[in-house]
Amino acid sequence: MIYCLSVSSADGGVTIRATNKEMNVRMKLAAKLLNIAGHYVWDRDGKNQVKLHGPLDCEGYVIRLANVLCL
Repeated sequence: MIYCLSVSSADGGVTIRATNKEMNVRMKLAAKLLNIAGHYVWDRDGKNQVKLHGPLDCEGYVIRLANVLCL
């Protein structure tokens, strides 16, 4: 199996990922069920802004078998 980090940051906030639309929808739904508001996060350089529905250290992976795993 090949895993792809689609939500979070693997380098301490230098690059923040939230590029997978399906994962973003699922994270938004999970946040709604947990009563967590979405918020904007800036990368370390302050150049790029990404809206996340969960903490930055929450990792979301997409598995090539079309399954979605939220950790």
